[in-house]
Amino acid sequence: MTQGIFGVGENFFEAQDSPFNLFSKPTFNNDYYSFNDYTFKPKNPIQNSEVNPIVFEIEDSRNYTLLSTIRVDGQIRVLHADGTSLKAGEKVSTVNLFPHSLFQTIDIKINQVPVSDHARLYPHRAYAHALYSFTHETKKNTQLSEFYLEEECESEKTDDTTDQFAEKMKLIEGSRVCHISFEPKIDTLTMMRYFPPGHTISFEFIRSAPHFTLLSKDNTDSYKIEIVDLTLTCRQILPNDAIESKMKKLLSVKDIHLPVTRLVSRTRGLHAGLYDGTIYNAICGKMPSHLMIFFLKNSQLPSSANLSSNPFYFSHQSLAEASLVINGQTFPSKKINFNPNSGDFFKAYKFFLQNIGCTGDLSVGITPQRYMKDAFCLAFDLTPGKIMCHLFKVTFLFLDLCLNNHLHQQADANVDIRIRFSNPLPEPITVLYISTYDNIITLSIDKNVTLDYTV
Repeated sequence: MTQGIFGVGENFFEAQDSPFNLFSKPTFNNDYYSFNDYTFKPKNPIQNSEVNPIVFEIEDSRNYTLLSTIRVDGQIRVLHADGTSLKAGEKVSTVNLFPHSLFQTIDIKINQVPVSDHARLYPHRAYAHALYSFTHETKKNTQLSEFYLEEECESEKTDDTTDQFAEKMKLIEGSRVCHISFEPKIDTLTMMRYFPPGHTISFEFIRSAPHFTLLSKDNTDSYKIEIVDLTLTCRQILPNDAIESKMKKLLSVKDIHLPVTRLVSRTRGLHAGLYDGTIYNAICGKMPSHLMIFFLKNSQLPSSANLSSNPFYFSHQSLAEASLVINGQTFPSKKINFNPNSGDFFKAYKFFLQNIGCTGDLSVGITPQRYMKDAFCLAFDLTPGKIMCHLFKVTFLFLDLCLNNHLHQQADANVDIRIRFSNPLPEPITVLYISTYDNIITLSIDKNVTLDYTV
């Protein structure tokens, strides 16, 4: 018997047909009995507050859930803080990826145990996903459904004269109801195995401040965002009777192991006047498989955002050189150098492309000039054999083509981020770094949840 969807057959790789097998008919997968896309409403009535999260729970006694199919749909309105409607032509717009920016974090719990990163920087991760993972054509077309518009910014300051500002302004003009539909960019949703019945997975959507989500040159204005409705949809599958009976027996005696590619976001502050911004002991513990580093002004963070600052302007902040020090060894062996004024940044640009898996004729549509303007990022592929697949073919989460059939061994490491600027920092900045790990979520037969960091 060949490998079934539920993993109860023979080894998948040993069961593949040879291309010379011209004489037998292919077998058909009959694991399924039925499936459907189900819509879930919030556990409690929506309260338009940054304090009260919007919570969804998925719990089923028989169905298996395909987490990668989760989609969030809703309706929102932008109003003045006093509840009055926006005026026609009022110069207020939204940031890029408006639906994602509504939430500073989306926390996931399994059986009430947190399994996702606690950092409240979800919008930046979602924007980085869109910016670095999709082709230029995808951004121009299908990503419009998630309110992504390609735009080059001269600074983080709001510019209300651009076509993109005007286009996004129309979405909320006059406090009209804006319909949203998006796929959350959460690492746990990359899980390739089905989420089993008998366990509860919950999603807590925690709101961003309105002034993080909206843009206006007049920072004295005050607005609020009202979520009229929000639902969560996903596909659930019921296996045939034989598979269901066999799985039920196995679930009662065996622990469940769910491989997941996990992202961890951390920040460090650098004060004004620094030339050397080295972050010592940025990572202590397991070596991540990938690392991405961004520089943000404090006004771009959810905690201190304002209407006149674009949170998704990724500047190089006059960076002169960068490298990592891993267990005392510099990586890469020759530091990455930047000199935009002389044009000496093409090697750094190529290093960036190679380390996000963008090689050959594959392109995410970021030119060298734009990379150094508003799409800057330091990217490090820390897998020994550079086995990462083309980034935007799969996901920003750096999954390679193994699709969790095997995991990457993670050694212990102490990592310093070495950065030096060509000029002293004129104001404080925040360094955001996102690390990627292969982990396993284990569900015991008595419903205990553990996250294995040692793989």
